[in-house]
Formats: sequence, C-alpha cells, structure tokens
Amino acid sequence: MFISIRVFGYVLAMITLSSALFADESLRNKMERIKLSLRQPTLIQTMTSSACMTMGGIDAQSASNAALDDLDTYKTVIASFSDGHEWLGLLPENDTVILGQLDALGEVWSRYRPAVQQLVAGDYHAVVMSQLLTQNDEMTEASNALAAKFIAHYGSDAVDADVGRALQQAAHHMMLSQRSIMEMCYAYFGIGGAEMPRQLAGTIQAVDTGFADLSAGAADGSFTPNARVKRNLRTAALFWDRVKTAAEPLARGEAIAQEDLEKALKMNKSVLKQLNQALESYLVGL
Repeated sequence: MFISIRVFGYVLAMITLSSALFADESLRNKMERIKLSLRQPTLIQTMTSSACMTMGGIDAQSASNAALDDLDTYKTVIASFSDGHEWLGLLPENDTVILGQLDALGEVWSRYRPAVQQLVAGDYHAVVMSQLLTQNDEMTEASNALAAKFIAHYGSDAVDADVGRALQQAAHHMMLSQRSIMEMCYAYFGIGGAEMPRQLAGTIQAVDTGFADLSAGAADGSFTPNARVKRNLRTAALFWDRVKTAAEPLARGEAIAQEDLEKALKMNKSVLKQLNQALESYLVGL
C-alpha cells in the first residue's frame, strides 16, 4: 500500500517508539490504532483549510500539495484500520462494532474526498466550499467516534484510563487549533455567512482554554503533564498568540489583509508541530 513522504514524517516517531516497546504484536496494534485515530480529526481540518487556501489563491500550489498529501494519509490510515498494515503495526480488524463505524465513516469520506479533490484541482466553486464545510463537520464527528470506539474497545489493555483521557483532550485541542485556520479562511472569503465569525470566536476561546487546561492537568490530580508536554505547550502558545492576533478581527466580522492571513497560516504550522510533539510526549514511558 502506498504511503506518502508526509505519512512517513507523521508516524515515524510513533512507530519507532512502539517497535521498541511492544514485542507483543497485539498490544502494538492496539496502541497504534489509538494514536493514529486520535490524529485523524486534525487531518480533516488541515485538508479543508488547504482546499480553502487553494481556492482563494493563498500560497495555492503549496496548499494544493498539502491537501493531496493529507488525503493520501487519511485514506491510507482508514484502509489500514480495516485491512491491517505491517509497517504501521496494524492487524486486520475483526470487531463488528468498529467495522460498522469504519463503514459509516467511509460513507461520509466518499462525499468529502471528491469535494477536496475538485477544489485542489482548480475547479473552484463557492457552493462546493459551502458543502465542504458541512462535510468537514460530519467527517470530524465520524473520526472522533471511531477514535472513541478504539479507546473503549482496546484502551484498557493499551493505556491507563487517565492517560487515555489526557490523550483525547490533547488530540481535541490540536484539532481545534487547526480548525481555527480553516474558519479564518472561510471568514476571510465570506463563506459561511455571519455564522462563520461566531464559530471562529468560539474556537479561539476553546483553544485558549485548552492551553490552560492541558497545562494544569486533570482537576482531580489523577494526571499531570510531564515537563516535555508543558514545554511543548508553552512554545505552541507563543505561536498561537500570533495566530490569534490575526483571527480576532475576523471573529468580530472585520476584514484583514491577505498578508495577515498568510502570516497566521505560517505561524499555525508551528502550533501544529508543537502540539503534535506534546501529544507524543504524553506517550513517553507507555
């Protein structure tokens, strides 16, 4: 099965960690399913964002390439969840509940993927962009549901319950950080009407709150982030503040310069890198 260079960079650290720690093929399968599924919702946000940037001519070639790479990554991972993948450490799935969720996700994917491909191929249409927004939410919901089923079915053998909750919280926060860029792009081009700035305002608040909550750990003291996680979060927050500077006027329904959107896009790549490293840092010692 084809795996792009982007996929290699995306999962190399996870595979290296797992290969060293889990001689048990079954346990590695459980861990990789949880790790990979938690990252899938973030890929949906980056794909939709890249499609929007491509249509709007914002670093269009780079955005188009990123969207196609993310499509390959997402497709490879969901196919591997069903059929197994030796390099990714995944065994074929045989649980009927999870297979049913994969089928449900595949139905949404069959509508979402062609819309992204149409836009990045240069067939620009605001109607398709509006449809993609709805499909983005459906894909995010279905991806989250799959991750939850993996944790429910395999989690007790693979991760401590407190760690599992922390991983879900960190993955959700990472997804929201990338959703902010997608909503900024939609708001910048006036797609989604008056509701889009309101959604962006809510996402900004949720990302801010997420940084505070992740740094503090569980309220009951059951889980405290390690020093590496806190360091990654602090660095990500510094980049996020620069993204937020550009996002807040759009959230108020005001216009910003294209240059500001481009700077926010660049800064948010650093946010994603640091949050991805934070998520990895949760896994040290598992």
